[in-house]
Amino acid sequence: MSRSSYAARPSARCGSARRRTKLRELVEGADVTIEAPEPSLLQITGLGSEQVGKTAAANGIVLYELVPQEASLEEAFMELTREEIEFHADTEALAAEPREAAA
Repeated sequence: MSRSSYAARPSARCGSARRRTKLRELVEGADVTIEAPEPSLLQITGLGSEQVGKTAAANGIVLYELVPQEASLEEAFMELTREEIEFHADTEALAAEPREAAA
């Protein structure tokens, strides 16, 4: 995922499931992540609002709402540094420790 995709996370709201499916098919790609946290809502990471809006319009998909959402500084930092974690938990040692029975 490119650094530019951290800031671009538009949410698109459209009425019918058929049109949401079509929009999903049109914008999905290797660097694009699509989530549907609500039935009529798609959250698209990796494309800007302008690209999503133009794609929807060119294909006759009416969007009731198109909201650009920007990642917080904390989210951007965590995403950029997730591969550079200095300390890792020793999961084998934790699994080997006996667990105390609930009192």
